[in-house]
Amino acid sequence: MLTDEQIVFLDQFCEQKGVRYYDLRMEIVDHLATEIEQEMQQQADTDFPLLVQRVFESFGENGFRSIVAAKTESTQDAYTRSHRSYFWSFFTPPKIILTIVIAVCFFLPYANASGHLLLQMRQAYLLLAAFICLLTVSGILLQPGRSGMPLLLLSGVKRRSLSRNIGLLAILLLNGYSITKRNTSVLISPGIEAGTIVFSTMIYVFIFIARYQAVLKMYAKARREYPLAFMKKNS
Repeated sequence: MLTDEQIVFLDQFCEQKGVRYYDLRMEIVDHLATEIEQEMQQQADTDFPLLVQRVFESFGENGFRSIVAAKTESTQDAYTRSHRSYFWSFFTPPKIILTIVIAVCFFLPYANASGHLLLQMRQAYLLLAAFICLLTVSGILLQPGRSGMPLLLLSGVKRRSLSRNIGLLAILLLNGYSITKRNTSVLISPGIEAGTIVFSTMIYVFIFIARYQAVLKMYAKARREYPLAFMKKNS
């Protein structure tokens, strides 16, 4: 059994060899520890750093690169599956029904709205769309529970969140732009336009909340599996 100091040495050794993600280092350290313990039984008098170097050389010329590449791919696949599962778990019947009820309650007052009232609604929608876009970008940039050490499980969270929401953001803005540019003297149907404004906004908000709570659950998963990564480093 290796000592705590030897485990720390292995962790530092992996970091020096280019393994920057804490969760990936933990897996490699565990593998190295098993190999080194076997070597120590056969060569008890050999210095520990020398044993570490010998075991490392057994990985070949690429060192840890092959392991890092394979683990990165498998972790990204696992992230996608977990995120998808967390996302769809949000869409429970009560939440769907509540969203529809709220949308209908917003829609009914404008179903037979006058041109002046509809114009005010367009302006309110534009402000709401801008606010939602700002909230979305803030939610992406200010990720919750940032870990003190980089984790492969959470790598690229901001990029993934942006790519998942960029389409919805574009639709929301284009919808707001097209609505505000319409001629009030040539209205389609107040009911149709009001429905477009209300339901498109509610659907966007519903989907964004589902995606954001999926990210929250991914951070909670990482915190459960790697609590030390979220501890603040001593200054």
